[in-house]
Amino acid sequence: MSKEVSYSDAREHLKTYLDFVVQNSETLIITRKNSEDVVMMSRKDYDSMEETLYLLSSAKNRKHLLSEVKNIKKGNSVTFKSKKEMDKFFEKL
Repeated sequence: MSKEVSYSDAREHLKTYLDFVVQNSETLIITRKNSEDVVMMSRKDYDSMEETLYLLSSAKNRKHLLSEVKNIKKGNSVTFKSKKEMDKFFEKL
């Protein structure tokens, strides 16, 4: 759940809010009186969100990923002991 703070409060306690966002993997909404609000999030969470959006942007890839999630939930997954073993598996596909 996102926390909301005013611009003035965010400015006054910037380090505290930066630490909160990073340590808790949370977003912080900074409200502004006469402008659009801003969302603060950690770089790690931002990069993760961007990667997820990219992976889901293709209908074909989205369908494949969702199918694989269902397979994993059913217990149908493959485990590799090494990168070499994984590479060999994917060469067959």
